[in-house]
Amino acid sequence: FDNRWSLIVSRLFFPGRSKLIYKYRGLEFLTDHAAGDANGARDLLVSDMYREHFRRMTIGKQLNVLDIGANNGGFPLLLASEGFSFRKLISIELNPKTFGRLESNLSRNFGTEVAALNAAVCGTEREISFTAGNAGTADNIYLFNNSADRSRTFVDGITLDRAIEMFGSDPIEICKMDIEGAEFEIFDSENASSIARCKYLLIEIHHNPEHPRISVIKRLNGFGFVEIEPRPEDEFHHVHLFENQKFIADKTGLLND
Repeated sequence: FDNRWSLIVSRLFFPGRSKLIYKYRGLEFLTDHAAGDANGARDLLVSDMYREHFRRMTIGKQLNVLDIGANNGGFPLLLASEGFSFRKLISIELNPKTFGRLESNLSRNFGTEVAALNAAVCGTEREISFTAGNAGTADNIYLFNNSADRSRTFVDGITLDRAIEMFGSDPIEICKMDIEGAEFEIFDSENASSIARCKYLLIEIHHNPEHPRISVIKRLNGFGFVEIEPRPEDEFHHVHLFENQKFIADKTGLLND
């Protein structure tokens, strides 16, 4: 990070100071170490979790991006650090505490080019009740502690179709989705067909025996998506990159016409 020495001093000599500003390639973002943000934007920027997939995409430098499960804004910060800009960016985050830092980081770096929404993307329109922690990358709509009613949080649950409708008639170059297991109910519903308006889908599929990743992959195949360099067939969660073959075929047909 550009300000790594001041960060090291803060962490060594002021350990109680949990909220720090990180600087990276001309960008600035707020990280709350006490809330789990260190596994959000900070780790995402210095790892190949998403960066390795960019070289496999055929995209311009100005993008429409839908970021679902945005945490504190690491994905658009990563894109910006790699030289991309936004025609339109919509970031959606479940936890209200994390959402506050997401809004701050987006406005700090992108001004009015972006929009943020505190909501959960799920299979049906409904109110989502969950137990909110201090915020972190593992927050999900299924986290509920019956003995902690005072910590219950309510947010709007919206469908993937509704989220994509916020772009109007514009196509979306990249949809990124990391929603801790809710991808299964989304792609098991009848409210996800608008995904066909996206050229690329970057999705972390949280595989387990009860919810095998192949169920999501088959549904995406039905929408015209093909996985680029498929991930290993093991029990681990992986970030998968899918390319919409129908999207590309339609755009090629329009160019030929």
